[in-house]
Amino acid sequence: MKRQFITIVLSIVFVTGFIGCSHTQTIKNDTGTTVVEVYYRDTGTTNWGNVKNARARRNSEGQYVLTSDGQRIYDRFNMNNGTQFVYFTDQSLSKTPKGTKNKDIRIVDSNGIIYTKLNVPIRFKSVNYFGGVINDSSPIVFTVQDRLPVLTMHNQTGFPIRIITPGTFSTANEDRAYWQLRELNQQNVSVSYSINDYTFTQNVNLNADVTLTLTERPPTIIVVNNTGYPVSVTRPFNQAIVDGERSLYPKQSRTANPLHSIIYRIGNAEYTEQVTLNNDDVTLTLTRRPPVVTIVNNVGVTINFIFLRTPGSPNWEGGNIVIRNGSVHLAATGTAQTGDISGSIVNRDNMRLWLGNIRLTGDRFDIRIDDVQGNTYVKSNVQITSDMTLTFTQSDKR
Repeated sequence: MKRQFITIVLSIVFVTGFIGCSHTQTIKNDTGTTVVEVYYRDTGTTNWGNVKNARARRNSEGQYVLTSDGQRIYDRFNMNNGTQFVYFTDQSLSKTPKGTKNKDIRIVDSNGIIYTKLNVPIRFKSVNYFGGVINDSSPIVFTVQDRLPVLTMHNQTGFPIRIITPGTFSTANEDRAYWQLRELNQQNVSVSYSINDYTFTQNVNLNADVTLTLTERPPTIIVVNNTGYPVSVTRPFNQAIVDGERSLYPKQSRTANPLHSIIYRIGNAEYTEQVTLNNDDVTLTLTRRPPVVTIVNNVGVTINFIFLRTPGSPNWEGGNIVIRNGSVHLAATGTAQTGDISGSIVNRDNMRLWLGNIRLTGDRFDIRIDDVQGNTYVKSNVQITSDMTLTFTQSDKR
């Protein structure tokens, strides 16, 4: 009788332990970053479904919080590095659950980087109500080794580009854009980008991280500033180019007119150059610049005023010539320019005047000087296209 009682008790304990089994499998984050999304699917299927790291929201009384139409509200929870959570459970009474399919598992970190494990067997850890482990299992651990390959696209075309595939990015010259493989069965990736109406495409095999340097570009006008002065290009593009530097202008389309006018300014002077751009790069070197006029005083008296005007004009457009950092600045008659230092030329001396700041057009001028005694000297209709010397004598007196 006593033996029967022991057998019954043991049976009850066995059944209780058997019924009280909890079967779980965890996922652990050892990527070094924070995981913000977790997905999984049955191996062999294609749909990842909804995010799995979400819990139904509960109020302070433990009740589910519902939407106005009675649906539960789910909040996503993150996995910090080094943490793990239960993602797979089995409620069957079997000590060793059967029929659990292998899983593909995807996690996404806070930087949008994807990590994937494929065809993962689920090995449950079983714990009874007494706290005893019936069947142990290790967590499914994600590390940096599970990161899918990343494509780095380095723009070295010389121009801003628009990447069309595999993603859409606008990238400045010398900048980089990044794109990560989504599935391991899509390793052959096509990269397409555009500059103006030109599109360039190349393929890359993304079986590991790859850096792709993008260099193809349209035929280009290479504008070199060799004027000795900073220039401002105003057409067909707008850009300042310091002396000795260059700028690039790409052809807009394959059908664009090959004849291009390059307009640039130095001070108040404007120049136009023409260049033909077909299918090969061309270099345009800018050399034209405002000339320097050397005024030589041989009138016998100190000169303290210089004026310029367009030939035939009734008025002298310029005011007193003043010198600042080697440049000539013309003030309107009767006004002063703050910070300018008025110049004068004693007899037998000279002054070099740069004409880049005059507000007159054309290359012909009437030039007038006044001495300290009020006498006026004029040279009329002087063409100035390059550096030259003008010597004023008593024969120029008016």
